[in-house]
Amino acid sequence: FANQRITSTFCVDKFVPVWFVVEDEYETGGIQPPGYYSLNINGQEVRSGGEFTGSALYTGLSVDVANCEPGQERVSLDIQFGCCPEQIYWELKRFGSNAVIVNYDLTGDGSPLTVGEYGSLWVDRCVDVGWYTFVITDWNGDGIASPGYYRLQVGQRIVRFGGGDNGFKLSEAVSFEVELNEITGTPATSAPVGSLPPTTMPVPGPMPTFSPVSRTPTISSPPPSSISAAPTPFTPPPLLSTESPINVPPPPPPSTSTPGPETTFSLSAGVHIRSTRILATLLTICLGFLAV
Repeated sequence: FANQRITSTFCVDKFVPVWFVVEDEYETGGIQPPGYYSLNINGQEVRSGGEFTGSALYTGLSVDVANCEPGQERVSLDIQFGCCPEQIYWELKRFGSNAVIVNYDLTGDGSPLTVGEYGSLWVDRCVDVGWYTFVITDWNGDGIASPGYYRLQVGQRIVRFGGGDNGFKLSEAVSFEVELNEITGTPATSAPVGSLPPTTMPVPGPMPTFSPVSRTPTISSPPPSSISAAPTPFTPPPLLSTESPINVPPPPPPSTSTPGPETTFSLSAGVHIRSTRILATLLTICLGFLAV
């Protein structure tokens, strides 16, 4: 396959976590220029690159249907991890409610999806119009080091670009609104926060030794439990706020639930390689058992 372009298209189950893996069997630095790989979900490129250190590069994926229902919009979370992705916990919930739309527990085993050092994660969900809150926590208290980041989007609008050396350490939250004009295709008026992430992968160093961290975040007044339709105008929450870290439960025994019905979408992976030692693989993990 040297000096050839390879394109593959896959359909996977709705909400079922999968891994896209680019593997270099002999650990010679990944895909050398001008080679590259590009991962697209329903026509949108979510990952691209080439050179990397180690034997494999993992991207975890959990996606909704290809087209959201009328009156809904797509909320996307993109995380580029550092050395310890298992320390990062996050959740998206409806503002003023404890109902979780989606969180770190994508496989139902009580733990973040395993993507390895310097791996990444892409999650999207279709949501209704209204206010939502996103909370991200690092239980070790040192955040996502640069060039790691997280990016939260509503449609094509970047709601929050966070992480990095100057980003959160223990926990942070962002409240945002999904508006009707976004769903009807009118350009959003809010300017993007931050800048786009780098496309080159970092060179991992040795695993750092962490000391116990004892930090107490500043807790703001909790939001109202519901939004009243009284004549008094509703005052939206601030864009950024500080909330308590996510209460991380101990991992329960592996789930034995059966998967739901299949909802397919288009996911394509194109790999242009200069070596026969590069393998691009899509693995599907569904609630504790392997499904190919």
